[in-house]
Amino acid sequence: MRYRENAPITDADFLTAIPSSTMPPPPGPPGTTVSTLISGLRSDVSYTVAVRALAMCDAPSKIAASHTSTLQAAFVTLHGCFIATAAYGTPLARQIEVLRRFRDHHLLDNPLGQLAVATYVSLSPPVASAISSDEHLRAAARWLVSPLVELARAAHQ
Repeated sequence: MRYRENAPITDADFLTAIPSSTMPPPPGPPGTTVSTLISGLRSDVSYTVAVRALAMCDAPSKIAASHTSTLQAAFVTLHGCFIATAAYGTPLARQIEVLRRFRDHHLLDNPLGQLAVATYVSLSPPVASAISSDEHLRAAARWLVSPLVELARAAHQ
């Protein structure tokens, strides 16, 4: 199996196309389907994918080629929780979801909470930047944030 970006693959140039990053699948009985994985493809790009079989005597078959396109990557911007994201290493941590839920349901619906969130959003990015590059600071931030996560969790229940 080979692939190429934005160009066809022919029998004559099959071996110059990019091989799959995984081992070829083991052959199955005639007429069965085999699968393989192509990794490292870029988003929103047209590809040609071609396969050919090898007979027991290593004689190659004609190629079978298909054209396909990868989808455009979809990203979601998750707002806020800068320090907790730096502390936990990902904006998808369950602790951060608890903090977001608390912010959305208990802070953003009143003027004092809105002021607290606005202050946090304006002051926390430099702190988060410093935390994210040092594991000791990340651990300390997790230690400091953990009680807040538990309070937020209790408030939501």
